[in-house]
Amino acid sequence: MVKKTFYILLILLAGGNLSFGQLDLDSDTEKTKFYQIGLNVGPLWSNLINRDVRQPLFLFPILDTKEVLSFKLRKNKTSLRLGFGVNYINQKVEDNTSIQRNFLGRIGIEKQVDLTKKWQCFYGLDFKLKTGTVKESNDDDPYRWDGIGLSNFLGIQYRLTSRLILQTEASIQLSQTTIRNSNQFFIEPFPIFPIQTEGNKTTFKNLSLVIPNILYLAFEF
Repeated sequence: MVKKTFYILLILLAGGNLSFGQLDLDSDTEKTKFYQIGLNVGPLWSNLINRDVRQPLFLFPILDTKEVLSFKLRKNKTSLRLGFGVNYINQKVEDNTSIQRNFLGRIGIEKQVDLTKKWQCFYGLDFKLKTGTVKESNDDDPYRWDGIGLSNFLGIQYRLTSRLILQTEASIQLSQTTIRNSNQFFIEPFPIFPIQTEGNKTTFKNLSLVIPNILYLAFEF
């Protein structure tokens, strides 16, 4: 009986040593998978330094809706990234009320390159989707636009701490946009490909260079 108990204790001790050894091995392993949530603080900064700037509705960058939030799942130096932005404007001029709604979403792949311990650059490709409407109170048919596009981006980031990061990026975008019930090409004023019109629907493609116009404050964990 004593011999049997001794063998059982020996097996338990051996199993415990293996378990603790595995825990020690896991604790020494460098983390390679990270999650990141970013908030675009660029508009907040612009509002702070330009509080009195006012623009009429037709000058708002309708198809350039700024992103609000970004999400990244990073493994080693490669990330799956998501982002979206919304815009809502309700403006009343005399007896007419204009309501504008925009949505922008994207999904892409990103590759990161270390420049120094604090500075990194990143590049990759996004697929983008955008949609929106402008409804006038004295018009039964709202303006509507839908667009898809590819964006080849290049960005840079600075690590404020091990978890807080500032990021910005520029991109070259190729997009196709369809507008319904509107001939107001101020929405996308410089299409470089032939415009196609069919009934109340107008479709055009555009190639554009987007300078850094977002500033993300990201938290990584």
